[in-house]
Amino acid sequence: MDLQKLIDQGPNIAVIIEGTSWRLDDTVDALVASEDWDLIGRLLVSASEISARPLVQKLVEREVYTPLAIAACMRRQPRRPGEGAAGGGGGAASRIFRDINAEDAEKGVPDYIRADIEEMSKTATQTRASSMARDAAMDRDPTRQYIIDQIAPKMRESEEAINAMIAIARASAWDETRRTAALKVANDSLAVARLARGQRTEDIREISRIALLSQVAETFAREMGKSFKQYANDKDADALRFIAEHHPDEQYKDSARQWAESIEGQSAPE
Repeated sequence: MDLQKLIDQGPNIAVIIEGTSWRLDDTVDALVASEDWDLIGRLLVSASEISARPLVQKLVEREVYTPLAIAACMRRQPRRPGEGAAGGGGGAASRIFRDINAEDAEKGVPDYIRADIEEMSKTATQTRASSMARDAAMDRDPTRQYIIDQIAPKMRESEEAINAMIAIARASAWDETRRTAALKVANDSLAVARLARGQRTEDIREISRIALLSQVAETFAREMGKSFKQYANDKDADALRFIAEHHPDEQYKDSARQWAESIEGQSAPE
């Protein structure tokens, strides 16, 4: 990014990140009018929810999906006051050690007591680390869900919207966000048809895997069965393998498996 452009946008950046200025609406309009999608995508990652929502709405209206996908992949729930504090590395156990050290010169502390306290300190540290990891895994930033909900209806009219949803499903840092986006794609019949006709088997496999539902793979396989001849003519063994693995009709399964084996063997059946 051009650093001078960053400096020029400094006042707007502060407004979007904080989301508390009376200039918020005008700032959002000015940013969208600038069409600096790179900057807007970066801002959406850190913007307050108050300013993120109108930005998302404006981008959807303009049919600009890349900044939305970036935010849905990278944005996390803003930290609440006191969340994630390290707590000084031991709390009560640290105070106990200080007391023990202070009394060491007077009468000493048995080794077995010191060992017990050290073990307590280690356990407390591990418990805090596990708790923080669970909190991170359960991140519930509402803006990510809002972005998915806003893009979803657009998939019926825009391949770019479909591509953005697939990017979220395959690249978001959050399991729940990935699965939600994958299910949005799988539940949109036009999106499923476009992926099947476009022979986008890698995307289909990943969406099916991320969705964690066998019905999703079956839905794609049924749709891909309608393009069976195209896959065979194009010698698309991967697509035929997917049909063989997931189509509910045994005849389709057998035919797809035979064609895939023949293509992989460099000879197609008559």
